[in-house]
Amino acid sequence: MHKNPPMAQSDEIDLLDIAVKLNRVFIKNLKSLIAAFVIGTLAGLAVYQFVPKVYESKMIFSSDVLTFSIGKALVTDLEKLVKEKNHDELAKKFAIASNEIRSITGISIENSTEKREGIKEEKEKAILIISLNGTDPSLFSKLQPSLIKFFESNEYSLIREKEKKALYQGMIDETLREIDELEKLRSRFLEGNLFKNSNANTILFDPTTINSRIVDLTYEKLKNQNELAVVNSIQLIQGFTNFNNPISPKLSISLASGASLGLFFVIALIAIKGFRQMISLANEKQDK
Repeated sequence: MHKNPPMAQSDEIDLLDIAVKLNRVFIKNLKSLIAAFVIGTLAGLAVYQFVPKVYESKMIFSSDVLTFSIGKALVTDLEKLVKEKNHDELAKKFAIASNEIRSITGISIENSTEKREGIKEEKEKAILIISLNGTDPSLFSKLQPSLIKFFESNEYSLIREKEKKALYQGMIDETLREIDELEKLRSRFLEGNLFKNSNANTILFDPTTINSRIVDLTYEKLKNQNELAVVNSIQLIQGFTNFNNPISPKLSISLASGASLGLFFVIALIAIKGFRQMISLANEKQDK
């Protein structure tokens, strides 16, 4: 005869008994759980209120001379100074009071890989994004000129900017020389001095070629002059914004964390209490 059905029924009774006991434990400690939830939530709110708020803002700029790798190397030194809280050295680099620099909690740089609307992408132009974290949001706008000057005054930036300006100026000078030569040639043609000989009365070339070439060179000259005018190590695209909402701590996360810790603490106490009761009952049975 098979005795499996009675065993299965016994297992079902045991599980039902356990469920009933758990339900009784839950009801018995319901007030404690509610109190833990409320106290934990209030504790999370207190943490949110008293923990220093951290704000973040970004500055976007383009550069004709700085690459992302160079910019990252420069910012890495600033990151190290921020982490070691070397406020005096940071104040020197930013040319700002050391008591104000204390509110900075982080700085980082990233390379913009997306083409932004209204910005012409160029092969040699890098678009970099500086992220600044701090406990004083009003400091961002104060630090903006200091950061720009920090990148501009770098020795590498100064040399590269000087070289680029010299390159564009040389191209402009050469273009002006060619235009001047072509204009002289055109004047000679208009005066009738560009004939192979007086008898043949043959023109050496098409005169419209001169005018077309002058137009092309003039366009090239204007383009190089425009490039020379905007050659800077740093060109600001978007400055820092002083936001009012912090990035940390988050109110929702603080409340949820506080409530969860409160519930976990009470549940742990209930579990420990129940475990002790089980040991006590087991000892009593053995004594009998």
